[in-house]
Amino acid sequence: MPSDRERVDADPQLLAAVRAGYDGDADVLDVLWWLEHPGEPTPAGREDPAVDLERRRRALYRPGAPVDGADRVAAAERAAQRDAESARRAVAAALAAHRPTSRAREAARSHPRRLLAAVGVAGLLVGSVVGALVARPPGRPAALAVLDRAQRADDRPPSSAPLPDGIAPSSLRLLGSSSASGTEVFAARARDGRVCLVAVVLALEFHSTCTTESAFALDGLRLAYDARVDPADLSGAVRIQEITATWSPGGAVRF
Repeated sequence: MPSDRERVDADPQLLAAVRAGYDGDADVLDVLWWLEHPGEPTPAGREDPAVDLERRRRALYRPGAPVDGADRVAAAERAAQRDAESARRAVAAALAAHRPTSRAREAARSHPRRLLAAVGVAGLLVGSVVGALVARPPGRPAALAVLDRAQRADDRPPSSAPLPDGIAPSSLRLLGSSSASGTEVFAARARDGRVCLVAVVLALEFHSTCTTESAFALDGLRLAYDARVDPADLSGAVRIQEITATWSPGGAVRF
């Protein structure tokens, strides 16, 4: 089955409808490409903004980083997220409004198999929408809702940090960050379905811990790791401190 970008790019009417409904800054076809191929340049060679964001995040922790560097990175992350969300909305609206022409309907009538295939695809699309709208099962921790949303640009940690074995990269979701210790904390899933808490320190080190959903519902997750912490005084001495990150079943994150 073709991807959203392939469908949009192959249908001039659909592309026009998507462009009309899109209000982001980057080209909508480029945004759709990056959503489907995170970190990869477009066929025309345009770099995924997430790659530049990774470089800029790492630069925040280097000597001489600009004072407003974190604000600029945050603004760029918000812009990339707005582009992605606008592209998704525009495609969904265009597909919903895109109906077969009378000629296409006549062709479908004369080809029952084709009609059945179209009905099957429509059923899959409806099922996906209904599945996204269904409330979480009774007793499921509220915190796990973050794993149900689509992955955004800021959910992908710096590629310079090796991901722990068993963690599914596509499952990572950013929970919070600390400029004082250079830490970003993520929710994730292990490949065996367990719930995980992952910390990335200075874009260089990963630390993680995982548990089952039932165990998470009782106690949440707790992860201890070492990080360099900026001094509270003017001594300039940077010290190593053990930090404990916690993620509660209700969704609270502290570290």
